Amino acid sequence: CDGDGQKRSFEDFVRAFHRPPETVEHMGSVFEIRGMMDVLAAARLLADTDVLGGSFNNAGCVLQDAKVAVTVKIDPGFCFNFGGVENKLTQMNNLMARSEKKLADAKNIQYGNNSVHDIKWEALTRAQQGRFTTALRSG
Repeated sequence: CDGDGQKRSFEDFVRAFHRPPETVEHMGSVFEIRGMMDVLAAARLLADTDVLGGSFNNAGCVLQDAKVAVTVKIDPGFCFNFGGVENKLTQMNNLMARSEKKLADAKNIQYGNNSVHDIKWEALTRAQQGRFTTALRSG
């Protein structure tokens, strides 16, 4: 429910703002989402091209306490997809690939194989960019 304050599903939020939310509401309580950028960074390193899934069913959150929701990876089915046609990052080097099969910018983050949308680097908050970069460097 961050962004413009309007309540949206996770999927609608990502499509509207081109980034993951930083909070989630459950049963009237708002929880800070932790670990989302770490999961996305790990997915980049492991070439998990379907990290969240096009329908956002490949990851989730576990409520840790009264204020925190921790991101968890559920389905690693497309991990190590370094050379696959689904990998929009590697397809940037394929002159024959259609534009919707490539990332518009190498900094953008692919979250699903069957999604025409991606997380846009420039849409991430500074905190999200910093967490993603730190997690990438940490490996």
